[in-house]
Formats: sequence, C-alpha cells, structure tokens
Amino acid sequence: MSNDPRPRNPSRRGKTTCAVLPVKPFGDAKERLATGLGSDQRRMIAEAMVRDVLAALANSQALDALVVVSAEPRIAELAGGVADAILEDDLSGHSEAAKLGAAWAIEHGFDTVVMLPGDCPLLDPVELDATLERFHLDRMQLAVVPDRMGSGTNALVISPPDAIAPSFGPDSRQRHLALGLAASLRTIAVEVPTLALDLDTSDDLLELAEQLAESDHNAINTEAVVATLMTDRRRLPGGYAR
Repeated sequence: MSNDPRPRNPSRRGKTTCAVLPVKPFGDAKERLATGLGSDQRRMIAEAMVRDVLAALANSQALDALVVVSAEPRIAELAGGVADAILEDDLSGHSEAAKLGAAWAIEHGFDTVVMLPGDCPLLDPVELDATLERFHLDRMQLAVVPDRMGSGTNALVISPPDAIAPSFGPDSRQRHLALGLAASLRTIAVEVPTLALDLDTSDDLLELAEQLAESDHNAINTEAVVATLMTDRRRLPGGYAR
C-alpha cells in the first residue's frame, strides 16, 4: 500500500485530521477473557470488533486519513480498502504503536491525530465527527475520551500530533490530563458514549451483549459473534452470567 495520504474530504479546509488505529494481533488479543473464551473465540471477537471500527472510520466525514499500526497478518486484507497506510507494529505496546501512527501523520503534514481503539465496536462516526468538530472549533489541543469506568482512556485527540506522548493503560485518564496541563495545552475531557465501552473483561462482554441487543448500532460483525458466544450461557463460567 502506498504511504501517500489520499484526501477523504477534499472540500474541507483548515485542520487536517488523521486517525491512528493500533491493532493487536488477533491471536494475542483479549487474554483477560481466557477463563471464559477459547483462543479461537477470542480471535473471532477481536477481528469482528476491528472490522466494525474500520467501517465506522470509513464513514467518518471529519477524517482526512487513517493509519493502522499492526503486526496482525490479516490486517492488510481487512484494512487495505480503508487505510491510507498500514505500519508494522514492533509489539512494544499500545502507546508505542500509537506514537508510530502519530509520527506518520506528522511526516505527511497532518496537524491533528485522533488515537482510537480497535475494541470499541459501537463507535458512531457521527458522534466522532461531532467530537472532532467541537475540538477544532474550540481550538483545543488535547481531548481525553474516558472509558465507561471513568479511569481509563479510550481515545485521544492531539494537536499537534506529538504534543504529548500517549500513555494508555490503567488510570490513564488522569495521567493524560496531567500531561496536557504540564505541557500547557488547551485540554479537555470529553465523554463520547459510543467510545465508552471497550472489551477487556467478562463484565464488559455482558455489557456489550446488552448494548448490542438494546441500542441502534452498525456493529454487525461484533453482534453476530457475540450472539454466537452468548447462545448457550451454560457453557460459560458463572462470571459470564447475570
């Protein structure tokens, strides 16, 4: 794939925004679900979620490019029609992968990056676009999107792309806010409902199953896999049933 960015919205002027999507190899993903799901099941749901996130990003009107950072062997097949570049992940962690994407964005002239996870399949592109529009209109430099527990970070919007080094992981919401303030950046924490739920634990899986059943969404790949996983709860450990 060419490393030359292709404008998605040539009529737009001003800010140019690149999405950065780190994708962990599917075979290594969701290890915290190993007590209830086998390796093939975890691989299936990891791939389904990435498919849905890629579809959402493809439908965004506020993004000018997408760079995927991954060592997953099938990522070119899945993202080749959507991503402007696919970079090889050195497997040093989510934050380092996000930094690789930010470096690509800087090299190709983008002044803003939005770092997104591959395990938030409910992502609504309209909601993402509204968040990015607010970010630019308010002339912010750092937006921290928390997870549903309020302590982690599910997305970052950074302008310029290297204004801070991302530091994902436990309790990262406050850490990112502190980094922004220390760098004297115009910083905000903003809730994005369809980016609140990422999949790490059995409780997350149950919550995802409920939201897929109860809300309007476009996560068709994830919905199909989760329905299969939840068909016979008797096969799953007690922690997977409410």
